[in-house]
Amino acid sequence: MNSENYTQKLDQVHPLSAGLKAYITTIAQRVDYNKGQKFLIHEKELLYFPLLEMGQANYFAVDNVAEKEFRIGSCHAGDFLPQSARKGGDSRYEIQIEFFDDSSIVGITEKHYSNLMRVFLDAHILNHRFTSLHVEKLVGLFFKNNYR
Repeated sequence: MNSENYTQKLDQVHPLSAGLKAYITTIAQRVDYNKGQKFLIHEKELLYFPLLEMGQANYFAVDNVAEKEFRIGSCHAGDFLPQSARKGGDSRYEIQIEFFDDSSIVGITEKHYSNLMRVFLDAHILNHRFTSLHVEKLVGLFFKNNYR
């Protein structure tokens, strides 16, 4: 795992303080996935600030009531994936990732995320900007797929 690359990518979302950067460098973890592997984003351990470090993947919107899935876009090495908190209640729609290639994701676990938010005030701004980035991306994918 290249922690420096990961923190540089996060720094593009929001400039990281020296302390925040050092902490993220020590807590970031990498998980490898096989070609063809699928998962719902809320099911994975690296829920926060997930970066596709290696590989390619498709995003799918999953409708749990209609039992359908729709491809909504793709991502490549160097792209952030949407982050999602653990599933709560009965959510009809979810986002699923399927890998084209053997891939790896770098991110932060829930435990470390909680500490990050408690210790570093600028982590809240990073989180807000990261979330806003993905809301904009998903809305853009929605319009691209429905209003061509």
